[in-house]
Amino acid sequence: MNVSATQMSRGLCGILPFDRLMGMITLKADSVCADGLSWGYKTMDFDAALVAHADWKRKLKAYLEKPDRSLQAAEVALDNKCKLGEWITGEGRKHAASPLFKTLTAEHARFHKAAAELVRRANLGEKVNGEVALGASSEFTKATVAVVSAITEMKKNA
Repeated sequence: MNVSATQMSRGLCGILPFDRLMGMITLKADSVCADGLSWGYKTMDFDAALVAHADWKRKLKAYLEKPDRSLQAAEVALDNKCKLGEWITGEGRKHAASPLFKTLTAEHARFHKAAAELVRRANLGEKVNGEVALGASSEFTKATVAVVSAITEMKKNA
């Protein structure tokens, strides 16, 4: 079943439980690689990018509950190390003149910055309430929804 941007956004904002959202997403078995996502060398699998960025909410929530320093803010802040970031700074650069690409690039950087800030605070020993930090009005969720929207628009125009 294909997931619309609205459904993805609702899941990210906590309206639709993440597990239910993930159950709605299917990837073709022949295109899935070892990490469970499909990424092309020359092309971008936007569906896989949606899944990967949606998964950060769950990962970050678990980390904020028990910060063990397995995440470092400086590494999380790097927006060119994940698969989407690698595509943006690599093959995707051919779309650099596109306003959609510029939006995707900016919102993707915002997403990493918001996630890194939460990790930084948790690593400093601050008690970061996951429900507040990841709630519908949080910077992380706003950035996540913006990334999902930008990915969805890029996918429509790919």
